[in-house]
Amino acid sequence: MIRKLVFLAGCFTLLLQYVGTAVAGPLTEQQVERYLNSMPQAQVLSQKHDDGKRKPIDPQRPLSSALELMNKQGPAYNDLGKLAAEYGFSSTEEWANVGDRVMNGYLFLKLGMSAEQIEQAYQQGVSNIKKAPTLSEAQKQKILQGMEKSHASNRNRRINAQPDMPALAPYQEALKKAYEQ
Repeated sequence: MIRKLVFLAGCFTLLLQYVGTAVAGPLTEQQVERYLNSMPQAQVLSQKHDDGKRKPIDPQRPLSSALELMNKQGPAYNDLGKLAAEYGFSSTEEWANVGDRVMNGYLFLKLGMSAEQIEQAYQQGVSNIKKAPTLSEAQKQKILQGMEKSHASNRNRRINAQPDMPALAPYQEALKKAYEQ
């Protein structure tokens, strides 16, 4: 009985995550523009509230995971809430989510490769490792496992970023300036 309840709870959680993702929809150009406009002020806030301590943030969702560490409280969270409202976001969490999606999408936009080209490059890398005469079999396996894990993660990020690409494309130069200054 308990096993069934745990299974049903897990299924329900997955369904809610799916529905939440589906409802979010792709980014709009307006969201991208508002986020880009907020970036200079967000950088000022980041410097203002930097305590020099390294935080365990998720590199795939740095803004959202940083907010989670704040527990919806404190001066930094309050300042980010004001920033989000000033730029037309419904909440600090929406601002962070849009920012994470903009950043992830830009990484693939900047790469300038199709999914097929990325897959071909990965397969070529796998082939090169397998043929490397200076590596032992154990070394090859360790490298290939790391490559596979990284490739799977990047593939999921790319799939999630794909619907946002049309909204990001017109801002490619502005994104380049913002992220590569």
